[in-house]
Amino acid sequence: MQLVFGGATRIAQVAAVCATLAVIAASCANGAQVAVPSCGASETECATACADLQVDTENCGKCGFQCGAAEACVKGACATQCPSADTLCSAAAGDAGKTSGKCVNTKTDNKNCGACGKSCKAGEICFGGACGTTCGDSKTGQTACGGDAGAPYCANLKTDNGNCGSCGKACPSGQACVAGACAGACTQDQTLCAGDGGAAYCATLQSDNANCGACGALCSSLEACGGGACVPQCASNQLSCRPDGGAPYCADGMSDNVNCGACGNVCPVNKPVCSGGYCSIGSLCGNNLIDVGERCDNNLNVPGGGQVSCQPSGSPNACKFNFSQVPQLYCNGSCSWAGAQGCDQADADIYCKLITGSATSTASSFGTATALPVGGFPCPSYPTNLGPMPEYGVSVNVWYQGASILGNHGQGTVINKATCTP
Repeated sequence: MQLVFGGATRIAQVAAVCATLAVIAASCANGAQVAVPSCGASETECATACADLQVDTENCGKCGFQCGAAEACVKGACATQCPSADTLCSAAAGDAGKTSGKCVNTKTDNKNCGACGKSCKAGEICFGGACGTTCGDSKTGQTACGGDAGAPYCANLKTDNGNCGSCGKACPSGQACVAGACAGACTQDQTLCAGDGGAAYCATLQSDNANCGACGALCSSLEACGGGACVPQCASNQLSCRPDGGAPYCADGMSDNVNCGACGNVCPVNKPVCSGGYCSIGSLCGNNLIDVGERCDNNLNVPGGGQVSCQPSGSPNACKFNFSQVPQLYCNGSCSWAGAQGCDQADADIYCKLITGSATSTASSFGTATALPVGGFPCPSYPTNLGPMPEYGVSVNVWYQGASILGNHGQGTVINKATCTP
């Protein structure tokens, strides 16, 4: 009897499975012992190997079912699209010997760094989509550690059980890494959960994809945990963060003590409260002093010109600058704030982040005009440098002047209007 499976690819897949079973049967007939794998809770025994049927492109949904070269396994089904944080790389750009595609994070994947198939050299680390020898600056909270067979990777020494306080320092069974030290209890807003094999770790049940609302409650690959429930995507005022080798999750960078201002930035013991994206001893906004994490307080430290004010105590951006009334950003020629010379999308995105006070805001459209005879954001390097503003998603220095930009810049081009996303 001949069975028709609908194409040469599927026939080849079935033949491969049959060949594997034939080898096992022959070994058993000769009295040989066949190793039976010990699979994890999320894995299934397929022939002589363990496979996660939700993501394994060689065993997608069931053992032996292989996805196509331009497909990846997503939630147990072959798909041509990956979760929002990942990129679908075809088999040609994947690991040697693989015939199916796969979903990768091109910001951290050493074999697909910045783009599919772009491999980092030996000793290099993929961080932020670029190969290098470090994990960014001190603000990222990541440290370069040497992995198995010497392959480097980035680890958060404040929370990583396998690299607690220093690379290679593993916490014993029943303890978790809290602020860089192995401990049997977590911070106030976290819960001690048992991981694979019983290794303990601290989880934020309000935002942890693997422990959403309760230890072990797992969100799917297309969901993120927000408010203790699995949701399709993060809210506009949240960050989409991804732990070392883990799934993305939603975090409020303005108030999350373990993602304060940026993913993975854990507030230390002496400054345990995250307020406005900065670690501090607590909220002191409104005391007419510039405390840690504050840009201004009431009228203190507010630049002149009447366009900028200080966000009041109790607001989402308390004691941060309010730029909502700034009418223009000068970006003529070499005075561009980002991207290529002249006013472009990158400049408009920065303008939106500043006037909305939202790190996730971008410009869906924008307009330009000749410089206006009022204050605004001038050509960078002139005259007042307010510094980078990561709380608003702006990593470059923010410059401001209260005097007429037309008066000292001439009739150059400015962005004077923009439709901004949240």
